[in-house]
Amino acid sequence: MGEVDPKKATCGDFLMRSVWEIDGAEIYSLQGNSVDFVRLLNALITAQGRVGGLSDASLQLNQADTTPDGGVDAVVSNSLPAAQDPTGWFGVPSCWQFKAQPTSNIKPSKTAADQKQETALREEINKPYAAELVKKGYGYRLCIADDMPAATKTKWEEWLSDEATKLNPTAPAAVAVTASDLALWVNRYPAIVLRFRPGAYQLKPFTVWLDEVRALTPSFVKPTTWTAVLGAINNHVNFSLKVNTVLTIQGEAGVGKTRSACEALASDRAVDALVAVTSDEQAALEFAQAIANDRNTRAILVADECSLQYRERLRQIVPGCSDRLRVIAIDNSLQRAGMSGEIRITQMSSVEVLEVLDKSFPALPSDRRRSFAQLARGFVRLAVDLCQHDYLLPQDGRLDGIFGHFEDSYLVSRLKDD
Repeated sequence: MGEVDPKKATCGDFLMRSVWEIDGAEIYSLQGNSVDFVRLLNALITAQGRVGGLSDASLQLNQADTTPDGGVDAVVSNSLPAAQDPTGWFGVPSCWQFKAQPTSNIKPSKTAADQKQETALREEINKPYAAELVKKGYGYRLCIADDMPAATKTKWEEWLSDEATKLNPTAPAAVAVTASDLALWVNRYPAIVLRFRPGAYQLKPFTVWLDEVRALTPSFVKPTTWTAVLGAINNHVNFSLKVNTVLTIQGEAGVGKTRSACEALASDRAVDALVAVTSDEQAALEFAQAIANDRNTRAILVADECSLQYRERLRQIVPGCSDRLRVIAIDNSLQRAGMSGEIRITQMSSVEVLEVLDKSFPALPSDRRRSFAQLARGFVRLAVDLCQHDYLLPQDGRLDGIFGHFEDSYLVSRLKDD
């Protein structure tokens, strides 16, 4: 079968050729891009830790990749049981060094007696912080955005392990993690695969969705009535809890359903590797089926604008793979299945809407913000839109003038015929 253009193909096209997978060549694209390589490794380590039940305190991730780090970019201070560690790299506490470069760039310092690659690698594990952790029994992991022949990889690991045993006679074997190794790891988290296929599948990774949701109102104001909703979302995506259904978030358009789901998920540092988002019902269904059919994968699916019909189809998939897949459906239609896993978002109070507007539009006169908060009747999206398009409304500041103009001109300008 011919090649499929990932920017034009549908989710179904890719499922036929197992394109929820990348290979080492796609990791090569991160050579020279240290920031994104660090983010990728941090997401993978965090997700693996979450799968194994490690606390956030066990993961020390250094986002400031340009800061001298003593030879360590990430530390995992606890081990994972073998059943929760398909990589085999987390059986002991571990320290990780990331290299967003080709193998040819691994060179010794200028002061080294020789310029062999072996010298460079022995220097690497002896950097101050790396050496300190190896002495304490941590396993050393060197991740590089490139591949090498198997014999070369074996040599790298022998040199690194030899230095490790000089530091600690009982030190765990060191591991060189190559681009192909990383690709296999990425393929366990289809939400990360989306980073390498922007615009494909009708799905988007969490970070893109988060930027879109926060674009209009960067400051999140949590209404008091949302506490239980946010807690329900966090519990639903906790893989240590038993869940066998789809979580449906319902409410009228504009009350904050999408924002509540997004902010609840954003509080979890593992979401980068787990969450995929779509407003295409068919894409949501196909993504869920792909996870269900591959026992090596794990994901949290957010299906926005998801009808009762598709929610029921998703609900049938979840029980067989609930240890690997969680689904959050967002619904405007208010059609209920009458089953567990349905929560309702109600309108915010005018006071809460005003608090959102005060934080998001401080340059707008306070009387205008108050007028819009009252006019919106708890629909925060409408209140935000009014602030953004203040120029379409009378500028005399009188609430009665705004009310009179609202239906006659504003709605005609802002709403489509349908």
